[in-house]
Amino acid sequence: MAKNLIIIMTLALLHSGAAVSFGNNSETDSYCFPDAYVKRIEKEVTSHFGKKEGVPVIEYIGNMISGGGSGDRFAVIKINGEKKGFIYSGRVFTCSASGCSTGKGENGIQRSEYFDYMIIFGESVSVEKINILSYQATHGMEITSRGWLKQFTGYNGDKKIESGRNIDAISGATRSVESIISDISRVTDLLKGIESL
Repeated sequence: MAKNLIIIMTLALLHSGAAVSFGNNSETDSYCFPDAYVKRIEKEVTSHFGKKEGVPVIEYIGNMISGGGSGDRFAVIKINGEKKGFIYSGRVFTCSASGCSTGKGENGIQRSEYFDYMIIFGESVSVEKINILSYQATHGMEITSRGWLKQFTGYNGDKKIESGRNIDAISGATRSVESIISDISRVTDLLKGIESL
């Protein structure tokens, strides 16, 4: 039944010219990503997979991931009912320029710098594309460069990734580099555990 619903939704979207569809539970699937990023994520998925084979369908699977962080969002990307890959979006907290222990900010809330990003994985859980969605830190913005992010293409968790060895180090962005390397490794490991979805 759910498969038929996805096919019907996909056909309707093809007819309407839509670029991306959310899965069979549009209430949770379309809102699995932060509202501020839904359009960008749709654009990246459409750009990456194209529309030759059909409309990419995004189905939220975040509740099937154990060990994920509270801001982790995972989805399967399907075209014509066939799994083509995965998408991840999440937030990485980094240290501020004044150090990792910045104390309490207004209203007693811990201050921290962060960035939000997304990864498109192929069906065999290898990185195909990374995009920084929002960078809210004072230093390290160089990691948002598409050229620098391309270094992760093909990463599948088989080898350890390290700054200065197989990933270019960036002077002045050490904390951001280490944070994204650590998170990409963590997310890839989590996805490898559910690759059969």
